[in-house]
Amino acid sequence: MSREKTGKIERYRVADGREFTVEDPFYLGSCDYCGWVGSTEEARGEDDDVICPKCFSSGADCGRVAEGAVLIETIDPN
Repeated sequence: MSREKTGKIERYRVADGREFTVEDPFYLGSCDYCGWVGSTEEARGEDDDVICPKCFSSGADCGRVAEGAVLIETIDPN
C-alpha cells in the first residue's frame, strides 16, 4: 500500500495488552487466520482487500483483534 503519511499517529491497545502505533493514513489491521496484528502499511493490497503480510490471506483489515482494539492516544502535529 502506497500512500502519503500525514504525521498523525494513533496508538491502540488490544485485549492482551499489546500496544500498536499506526501513522495516518494507515490503520490498525489484524488477521484472523494467522494472528498478525499491525499497521496496514505493512500489508499488501488496498482498502477493499488488505492482504496479510505474514500469511497472505485477504481481509487483514477487519480481523477481530483490530476491531476490538482501544484507541488510547492520538498525536496530531498539525
